[in-house]
Amino acid sequence: MGLAERRRALGYSQEELAHALGVDRRTVGRWEGRSTTPQPPLRPRLAELLHLDLDELDALVGQPRAAHPESAGPPPRDHHGSGDLDDMIRRQFLRAITVTSALVALPPDEGAALAEGRCAGCPTTSCA
Repeated sequence: MGLAERRRALGYSQEELAHALGVDRRTVGRWEGRSTTPQPPLRPRLAELLHLDLDELDALVGQPRAAHPESAGPPPRDHHGSGDLDDMIRRQFLRAITVTSALVALPPDEGAALAEGRCAGCPTTSCA
């Protein structure tokens, strides 16, 4: 039984398992496809969610497969999900830019009202 089969047998979707571990759904897909392996800090929680001990988990996820084993050069590096962290940071940054842009685009009286914790045009000091 592979990781995907174990996940399905326990009723998890890739997204649900990813959410429980704090990773992106694509990361779980890469583990299942054996292109990467779970980072060491995630392994205990993953084993717990899959009702396995760490040795059983290691046997289940195995080692990542090389994309082209016949090619010369250094072995492929497993970034341990660093791309997912970069993606999360990038999304948060874009959200911050979006909110900032929206605030800058507001008319001055509405921007000042929001800064004071009230809505422009509302008679009360704050909106419910």
